[in-house]
Amino acid sequence: MKSETNKTLEFLYQEKVIHFLVNPDEENVMINATEMAKLFNKRTDNYLQLKTTKLFLKELKVPEMSGTLNTESHHKLTDIPVQIIDNRGRNGIFFCEDLAIDFAMWLDVKFRVWVARKIRQSLKAEYQKRSKVLEKKTESQIELEKLQAELDEELKSSEKYKRIQELKKEQASCNKKLKELDNEIISRQLNLFTIN
Repeated sequence: MKSETNKTLEFLYQEKVIHFLVNPDEENVMINATEMAKLFNKRTDNYLQLKTTKLFLKELKVPEMSGTLNTESHHKLTDIPVQIIDNRGRNGIFFCEDLAIDFAMWLDVKFRVWVARKIRQSLKAEYQKRSKVLEKKTESQIELEKLQAELDEELKSSEKYKRIQELKKEQASCNKKLKELDNEIISRQLNLFTIN
């Protein structure tokens, strides 16, 4: 259940592709554990049944995994450490960052270092892109505000602007006079019906 904001990244480890799903909105990376396990001829379900893995999941404050994986995802990716995700026709079991690093350690120490570095690299790349867009947005906002202020000054000095201000004052004066006249009319009408 891939979110619309997920971006798929492919990294090679010993000439084999490992897919990472990056979700910068949730500051999360999910890694294809099925592909990780195949590199070392191991299985994800064996890892998930380990007592140490169950303790690790408990420390992560997630519900204990049963023998089967829950494929229904009604939580954010950060709430679920394990998901089955259809990634462009490549189904796989994806682990959250913490679980993927622990799983990589179980598979191979050097592989663990590689996975941790790729997680940092993928998030850093996404945040650099975001930072550039934010910088561009800030620059355009500053220029927009500057141009708006200049335009406002130009308008204030124009004859049309001065005439608009005169007309607004005239409208306000007329409204005040109309209100006074309405009050006088109402007062006179009330006096006609008053019995002395």
